[in-house]
Amino acid sequence: MAETESSSGGAAPESDPDLTPHAESSGPASGSDVLVTPLDRSISRLWGVFSDRSSLLRDLPADAVLARADAGELRFCLPRLLELLSTDRLDAEPGYRVADRLAAADWQSWERQEREALEDFFDTWWLLTRAFDDGPLSASDVLGILVHLGVPLVRWLGPWLEDFDGAAARHFADMILGGFQGPAWQSAPDERGQVQGWASSEACIFGIALVGGIHLPDEQLSAVLDRLI
Repeated sequence: MAETESSSGGAAPESDPDLTPHAESSGPASGSDVLVTPLDRSISRLWGVFSDRSSLLRDLPADAVLARADAGELRFCLPRLLELLSTDRLDAEPGYRVADRLAAADWQSWERQEREALEDFFDTWWLLTRAFDDGPLSASDVLGILVHLGVPLVRWLGPWLEDFDGAAARHFADMILGGFQGPAWQSAPDERGQVQGWASSEACIFGIALVGGIHLPDEQLSAVLDRLI
């Protein structure tokens, strides 16, 4: 596919200074403040690009949305589908299968505004996942989904290594000690091997050794380094 101005194949763009993991007030609404997170903004953008915000889809449960997506309405269902995915409310449906649907639909060849709205959502979700310890899904869980999108892994791994501190370091340790278990990783052996190779690289080992003494218990850091070296 020809290069585009916002190619999914490259590293993720640098985060906007305003793109913080904290909610912010959007101003008074019906007499009260409404808190809007960066992920809320990304999901709102998806609704604007792919479907009508007033659609009944906003109230449909996961099984009904998945049924419509599989009946040929994937694009129309994406805002609700990705909202459910990012909050771990897909019920019995493994999250990585949503990414598989997008890859099968060749989403990277879609119109620019559609592609960029999806990129914005996935970049934001990945950023906020790494920034907190207590999100709906761990970084290993989310990365296991993202590797199914068919995007070069540098888009996800590059930003992680550049911000290898605090919660990001703890997520990294949990991923290494967790052993890449679960159906998302087991169904993507090539990508799992690439991530394992990246995690064992000199840059990652140096990074976790440097920050681990601050953010990890000594015994956990030792266990991580034993796995990597």
